[in-house]
Amino acid sequence: MIPWNRVKIIGTIGPATSNYKIIKKLIMAGLDIVRINFSHGSYSEYKKIISIVRKIEKEINRPIGILADIPGPKLRIKNFKQELKVKPGDLITINKNNISYPIIIKALTKHSAIFISDGKIKLKVIKSNPTSVLCKVYSDGIIKNGAGLNFPDIDLPIPSITHKDIQHIRFAIDSDIDFLGLSFIKDAKDLIKVRNFLKKWHKKSFLIAKIERKSAIKNLNEIIKFSDGIMVARGDLGVEMPIEKIAILQKEIIKKCNNLGKPVITATQMLESMINSPNPTRAEVSDIANAILDGTDAIMLSGETAIGKYPVKSIEMMVKIAKIVERNYPFNKAVPINDTLLDIVSSSVSNISISYNAKAIVIPTLSGNTARMVSRYRPSSMIIALTVDKKIQRQLTLSWGVFPYLTFKYKKTKSILRKVDTFIENFKLFKKGDKIITTAGTLDKKGNLSNIIKITKM
Repeated sequence: MIPWNRVKIIGTIGPATSNYKIIKKLIMAGLDIVRINFSHGSYSEYKKIISIVRKIEKEINRPIGILADIPGPKLRIKNFKQELKVKPGDLITINKNNISYPIIIKALTKHSAIFISDGKIKLKVIKSNPTSVLCKVYSDGIIKNGAGLNFPDIDLPIPSITHKDIQHIRFAIDSDIDFLGLSFIKDAKDLIKVRNFLKKWHKKSFLIAKIERKSAIKNLNEIIKFSDGIMVARGDLGVEMPIEKIAILQKEIIKKCNNLGKPVITATQMLESMINSPNPTRAEVSDIANAILDGTDAIMLSGETAIGKYPVKSIEMMVKIAKIVERNYPFNKAVPINDTLLDIVSSSVSNISISYNAKAIVIPTLSGNTARMVSRYRPSSMIIALTVDKKIQRQLTLSWGVFPYLTFKYKKTKSILRKVDTFIENFKLFKKGDKIITTAGTLDKKGNLSNIIKITKM
C-alpha cells in the first residue's frame, strides 16, 4: 500500500530519476509531489516527466502534484580568462563584464559583501566605480566561470521575475502543472506581476514564494499574504543571512504560514549525505524531525533524488522519520482565529473532532480553502477533502494531513450531504463505531453563505 503522509514529501526529478520505472518507485515509496527544476533541462524533458507522472497517477488512482521551480535571475561569474585560485588577503578586480547582470556593479559600494559559490568564497569591496570593483578576499577557493553570486548587502537593481521566467511560467501553465515555485521573490509586487500575467492569459495557478533573500525576510508578511504557499529555501537564505539565524527564521516563517493557513515547504540539504550514502547522518534526521515539529506542511528533497545514488531510499527515509515523529506530534495547535465565518467554523470543527474523538473530518470543497483552514489546526483526525476539480485535488497534496479525493458534482445542500454519506459508507478505512465530522459551506437562495457541521457515527 502507498503511504499516505500527513507531512507531504516533495522530490526533485533529475538525471538519476527521470524514467518511468524510478519515478513510479518514488511515488510508491511515498512521494506526494514531483518537483521539476527549470534551471536545468529542456521543455521536451519536462514534458516527458509530466507525461510519466500523469500516467502513473491514473494507474494508481491517486493524485500526484507537480511543482515547476522557476529559476529567477541567474547571478553568475562569467568571462574569466581562466580559473582563479584565491586566498585570504588577495585583491581581485571584478568588472561589469564578469557578472551576468552588469548593472549590479553600479549598486556596489565600499564594504559591500560578495559571496561566490554558495558563500564558499567571501569578498568585500574596498573600492568601487561604475564599471568595476576592487575586492579583498576573505576565504580560500577557486573562482570559475558559471559560479553563483550573492550580494547580501544590497537591494539588487534587477527584476525577480525575468522575461525567461515568464516563458517558463507560460509553458508550465499550458502543461497543466499544479504549483509554481517563484525564486528570489523580494516583495508582494513580484507576486502581483505574475498574477497579472496569469489574468491576462485567463489562467490560475498556486504560487509558492521562495524565501531566500534578505529583502524577502524584511517583506515576509506581505509576501505570505499575497502568495498561496511559501518555501523556506535554506540554501540561498543561508548565504544571504547569517547561517546561525536560519533555524530561528525557519521556525518564524513556518509559524506565520500556519497562522494564516498557507502551506509551507522546508527545503535544502535535508538528506544531503544520501546523495552518496545509503544512510543519513543523525543531524539530518534531527533536522527533518524538527521541521515537522515546527509545523511544516512539506519536506523537500533536491539533489538527493535528482542526482543521488539512493533516491528511493531517500524517500523511504523521509517517510520513516515522519511516521515516527507523528507518534509524538503536537496535534491540535493553538493558532489565532481570524474573524471570518470560514475560520470560526474551521476552528469549531477541529475542537469538535477532539471532544468527539473523531476518526475523520470530511470536507466537500470547491476551492480547497476550507480543507487548508482546518489543516492549520493540525487535528489528529484524518482530513478528507472531496472536490470535483482535478487541479484542486492535486494542489491539496501540499496541505498537511489532507487526503484529497476527486468526487461527485453537486448543486444543492441536500445533494452534498447525501453524497457525502454515500462516500463515508463506502470508504474502506472506516469501520463500525467510527465517528465522522462533515463540514460544508453552501449558498442559500439569496446568495448568503451558511456553513454546516454534521456528526455521523458508523
